[in-house]
This record gives sequence, C-alpha cells and structure tokens, in this order.
Amino acid sequence: MLLTQGELDRYAHAFSSSDMLRHLGLTCSISPDGVTIALPEARNEHRGGMGTQAINGGVMSAMYDFALGNTGILVSPLRRYATVQISLSFERAVRGSSARCVATIDRATANVVFASARIFDADGTVCSRATGMLSLGREVSVDEWCVAIASHGQKRG
Repeated sequence: MLLTQGELDRYAHAFSSSDMLRHLGLTCSISPDGVTIALPEARNEHRGGMGTQAINGGVMSAMYDFALGNTGILVSPLRRYATVQISLSFERAVRGSSARCVATIDRATANVVFASARIFDADGTVCSRATGMLSLGREVSVDEWCVAIASHGQKRG
C-alpha cells in the first residue's frame, strides 16, 4: 500500500511539528520521489565553531538521519522502520542562509531500504553526500499509524 500525496503531506506536517524538528528549526516534505529536510533559516546555533559561518556538521548529520530515515514511509508506510547505518562525506562548507537535504531510495528489499541523499546550500550547490540503510520492522495497524502521526506534534512528558 502506497500513500497518497495528501497522506504524505499529513505525515510530513506532523513530523515537522514534532518537538525535535521545531527545536532544530527544520521542516520536512515528502513526495513519492523522496524526502526533503530543509533548514529554511540558518541561525547562529546552526553555525560551526571557531567563527565560521558554515552550517555545523552535526546539524547536517541530523538532516541526513531525518531524511534517510523517513524514506521507509515510501516503501512500506504501515511498518516501523529505523536508520541502521549512515555514511556521509563533506565535500564543501555549507554557507548561506539556508540548506536542504534530499533523500531518495536506491533500492529496497523485503526488510531493508538503501537510500542516498545530498545536502544543497542556498544556491543549490551540492555540498555533501550520504548513503544510508533502514531496517523495516513489524507491521502496524492503520489506527496505530494514525496515533503515531498525531503524536509527532504533541509535547511529551
């Protein structure tokens, strides 16, 4: 069962509303072609150390984890999935006021998704590349899936 664009939008909105993404200043969008995690406005806390204006590598790593990790919804939306491996390379500093990470599926088996991603700077230049692997877990019911989506945006604790 593949999700409609409306269902993908609903999931992406809920994920973008989660405490983690809001705290990091990131947003999510999903299409049948892939997952995009955007940093629409780079703030001082997103910048690297030692006075550089480049986006910090830890922020970029988080963007990769969120983008690659959510490609599972494109393959098997009613299963749990988790990132089990990410390999990344930093090719040039990400400078400017924004950045975006785009992840696509390279191939999928019954239990594993192989995906790749790139991070672009505000000018659209590729600055970094990554590959990742997701493990597909147990199936969930539609009701459980809806509750999980709804809880993304709610405060915990």
